[in-house]
Amino acid sequence: MENAKQTLTRRIREVIMRKLFAFFAVLSVLLLGLIVLFLFREGIPLFKQISVFQFLFGSAWYPTYDPPEYGIWPLIVDSLIVTLFACLVAVPFGILSAIYISEIAPRFSPASSPFLSEFYPRSTSRKSPRPGSRRS
Repeated sequence: MENAKQTLTRRIREVIMRKLFAFFAVLSVLLLGLIVLFLFREGIPLFKQISVFQFLFGSAWYPTYDPPEYGIWPLIVDSLIVTLFACLVAVPFGILSAIYISEIAPRFSPASSPFLSEFYPRSTSRKSPRPGSRRS
């Protein structure tokens, strides 16, 4: 009886959490859509003054000049350069960390790190499956 009550309580919590995460996911997408809508609504009048080509490939961004210049090409190139350097730093650290965790680091005991022990079981076969797990 107690085990059935715990299972029911766990299922109720899981349903509540699933609904809560779904709500926040929908809210995030809705807010992102509203931001995009606002940006387009405020930016469309700009294209009555300059062409899309001038906007994308212009070499200067001086919105306060008379007449204003709106070129985002330097911003695009700088973003790509920063992304390239970030990848040059992050990718080797990520690969070396993965090698360390999979090959060099000792296996974690379930008592010290239950989260990591799910990814690194001590043996390939378990004596008994966990309750609720689907093993074939």
